[in-house]
Amino acid sequence: MGFPLPDVELPSPVEVSLQVGSFNPASPPGPELAFFVAGRPGPKGSTNRSAAGFTYGASKIGKAWQQQVAASVPTQYTDPTATIARPWQIVVVFRFRRPKRPKYLWPAHADIDKLGRATVDGLVDAGLLSDDRHVTGLYLRKEFAEPGEPEGALIEVWR
Repeated sequence: MGFPLPDVELPSPVEVSLQVGSFNPASPPGPELAFFVAGRPGPKGSTNRSAAGFTYGASKIGKAWQQQVAASVPTQYTDPTATIARPWQIVVVFRFRRPKRPKYLWPAHADIDKLGRATVDGLVDAGLLSDDRHVTGLYLRKEFAEPGEPEGALIEVWR
């Protein structure tokens, strides 16, 4: 027993292209922006405190992923004056390489909420979103990449 998830058909990373649109009543609504970020998704973990009292991030992979997301935002959206009007809804599908001998039938690489946090913070760092407090919906999913597909994340930003 559980909450049924919608069956979403995703395009392959090769088919994903920059999609910028505005509302048109004649056509069905779609994402304001959709793009693929190649690389290994990493969580934004908790912070640790050193013996001297300094705090530092616990996950080096998460910081690298956050920077990769920020670098992958299409250039016309990296200007802080060109941020997408709020509120936003974000859809992220994380794709991980399937291990040779997986322990589970699903990707269990990291906590999905921490993956989402690092991704949204990367969108803010790039200037695409002015502040993550204006995100009103966040749909996250993890799946294994098919053979030949890269690891990464498909990101859609909706108004």
